[in-house]
Amino acid sequence: MAKRFAKIGVEASANKVISCENANDKDCENSEGVFEESIGQAFMESISGWPANLWIYSPDSGRGHLANIDDDWDAAQDIFIAQQPFPSWVLDTATGQWDAPIPEPALTPEEIAAGKKYGWDEALYESDNTKGFVLYQSGDNWN
Repeated sequence: MAKRFAKIGVEASANKVISCENANDKDCENSEGVFEESIGQAFMESISGWPANLWIYSPDSGRGHLANIDDDWDAAQDIFIAQQPFPSWVLDTATGQWDAPIPEPALTPEEIAAGKKYGWDEALYESDNTKGFVLYQSGDNWN
């Protein structure tokens, strides 16, 4: 399985993921066949010319989430952070995920069967901070 590395920008793009590339497992393994991030980073530098320390391994789990272009890299927290989806949402630094300021309601079995989902309405939350999730039909153009 390929290993995903995020290319981290410098200067104006500092700490931004500017591309994501894959490396073959064998290009990231030590002589015992064990993955080492530093070996993968050195490989990525050898094929791209981009400094090894600016290639960060992005596993499917851990480090917040799988890195995507325009995510932020927070070296202190060791996580990739997606762009904040709404101004009121708060970052959970343990997971790197953005959380709504109120819990999402649970769908009833009937709502699930009908293909309903909840979407966030920032204007509704701003007008009444006890509300924010709006029930809608799956497939509708929402947010």
